[in-house]
Amino acid sequence: MGLVVLLVVAVPIVGFVGWLLLDESLVRIPSGNLGLLLVHGKATKQVLGPGRHIVPSFRQHSVQQYPALELAYRADGCLDAVHIDLERSGPVIEAVLGDRTPVVVACTMRYRLVADRLRDVHEAVGPDGLWSSIRDLVEHEVRDALLEPTVTIDSLFGRERRELGSTLSLRLGTALETHGFALTGFSLAGVDLGAAGTVVAATARARLELEREKAEARVRRQRVTNDAQLADAWGERTADIALRHRELDTWREVLAREGSLAPQPGAAHVRRMPSAQQGPDSTIASADVEPPSSEGVERT
Repeated sequence: MGLVVLLVVAVPIVGFVGWLLLDESLVRIPSGNLGLLLVHGKATKQVLGPGRHIVPSFRQHSVQQYPALELAYRADGCLDAVHIDLERSGPVIEAVLGDRTPVVVACTMRYRLVADRLRDVHEAVGPDGLWSSIRDLVEHEVRDALLEPTVTIDSLFGRERRELGSTLSLRLGTALETHGFALTGFSLAGVDLGAAGTVVAATARARLELEREKAEARVRRQRVTNDAQLADAWGERTADIALRHRELDTWREVLAREGSLAPQPGAAHVRRMPSAQQGPDSTIASADVEPPSSEGVERT
């Protein structure tokens, strides 16, 4: 009888204690995270993936969670942007090129933690210093890469810009690997050249303006050729008709620049002036031409 009573009392107690031990030993890692097992506050090499895990409760253990998904760091100067768990913004990078040109660089880097190196990351920077260490590493590597003598202002344009981006990506990948991270993507965004950028833009604009001038010169020569070919058909009124024809072309161009989809062709006001070869009643177009009204073109 005493044995039965003992069993009735002892079994629930043992079961309750066992349930408590199991509950204390059960560790749940949320999806998208990694868990680093700490024993007596010291990091171990055991990394727990997402899901439920059983860790003996008689060991004084704790689990420090780290993100397992891809992280992004943007050096874009948007310091007031709302930070999320997987993305951070930092200041733009002020650097100097190999030809001593000062630049301000914006870039984006995507990376992730290497599970096998999670212990090294925890002992080096911990969860609180993760983003600041990435910021310092990116700034250091980008500045050092741009200081190379082969990197000049021409390296920021065309094919050389892609090569420079590949060089920066390779250099950052190597640096991240030594710190327990893996680079998954790098993008070189805008580069502000300051005063040098103004000179570059002016040079490009001058080259394009020269090309436009050459094209307009060909158009003017062709117009002269056309006028000469039509001179026989126009007869004695060659000068007057030619000026009126060019006047219509000028108004079409003005209306097109002002955004009109359907410019109204027609003659504008022409001031009557006597010509040396014709009588006092003959006309030529004067320089002070009035624009056509919205109700039509007044003819004289």
